[in-house]
Amino acid sequence: YLIPSSLLQRFSSQAYIIIVSQVFGVSNAGQLNLYQRTISTPVRVIGKAIADTFKRYAASSLKSQGECRSLYLITLFGALTLSLPVFIVLNFYGIYFFEYVFGSQWTTAGEYAKTLSWVFLFSFSVYPISNLILIGGFPRYHLFIQIYLSMAIVVALYIGWLNQSIFEFIRVYTLVYCIKYIFEAFICWRIASGTFYKY
Repeated sequence: YLIPSSLLQRFSSQAYIIIVSQVFGVSNAGQLNLYQRTISTPVRVIGKAIADTFKRYAASSLKSQGECRSLYLITLFGALTLSLPVFIVLNFYGIYFFEYVFGSQWTTAGEYAKTLSWVFLFSFSVYPISNLILIGGFPRYHLFIQIYLSMAIVVALYIGWLNQSIFEFIRVYTLVYCIKYIFEAFICWRIASGTFYKY
């Protein structure tokens, strides 16, 4: 399960930019890529630190008590609280932020940020607890999520192509990811509660 999951995850998180450049042009792909690289830093650094700590305590709690609900809730709402300031900046002041930091030629990335800020909010909040899927011994669900994500991104690209609008693609892409994180959070809550069983 892990190898195909990793390959699909790489496509859904990075490789699709190549397709964006072919469908919507190199300039739009560059703007989107800048946004992704800028936002991936706090998720990768801070989110990973939270995730590593959560993973260690969650594994211990699941082994000894069969559940880790309190830890799940503390981690989820703690990460959500940390993500809110960045979300507010991206959602309300994204254009000004990217223009100030990177220059006026990158204001389009700030326009993308307004919609994509929702993906950041959900990803930063859910990413630390998503380890429960593997900790709990459910790698096939991780694969199912990656299959859904890859297929849904292809659909989003197609919808954007039909409308000849990268903004339409970004709106569908955002919806796809928000659904993914909500489902992931639900699965992880069931695992944390000790009520999710292998079938």
